[in-house]
Amino acid sequence: MKDGMKRGSAIKLDKQAKIFREKSRAPEKGKIEYFWLFPCGVWSLQHFISWSTNMFRPTERNEAHTVFYNTLYIFRDNPMAS
Repeated sequence: MKDGMKRGSAIKLDKQAKIFREKSRAPEKGKIEYFWLFPCGVWSLQHFISWSTNMFRPTERNEAHTVFYNTLYIFRDNPMAS
């Protein structure tokens, strides 16, 4: 590369920048942001707990369960959600 940075270093830096952007955006909407960041094929309670722990703080299983499933029920009951 012209700027003297090795390709591997540039790729690592790009990945870190993407992670930082995701982490800095998520607190704006809280844990509900999970459902916009990840495609529905990835959604799972375990994945949600892992993501919310990394983004915010360790999450009580009951709290994570409540947020995750209540959000799914809202989507299910909303005729505007596809």
